[in-house]
Amino acid sequence: MTADELARVSHRAWPLSIATASRMEFLVAVRHDRPLMAWHVLSAFTTDETYQTNGGARPRIGFALGGPVPLKPDWHEVPAMRRGVAYDSNR
Repeated sequence: MTADELARVSHRAWPLSIATASRMEFLVAVRHDRPLMAWHVLSAFTTDETYQTNGGARPRIGFALGGPVPLKPDWHEVPAMRRGVAYDSNR
């Protein structure tokens, strides 16, 4: 998979709230617990895709991505992911 293809499949359909997604600074693509590539997040938006919660269907989130950024050493320690997503809740 090329870097452009990875960005294309990574930027949308995340099961997050728009409030949480709007706080994201970086999006890091991970496969088999290893970070592959990262991008600066320019903005977040709702998509036409949904995911189910106890309260019903919610829109999935997409990200407008900036250019790739170097992988930070901390990103090599991938935390457990819920719904395929992990984020720093201290932000």
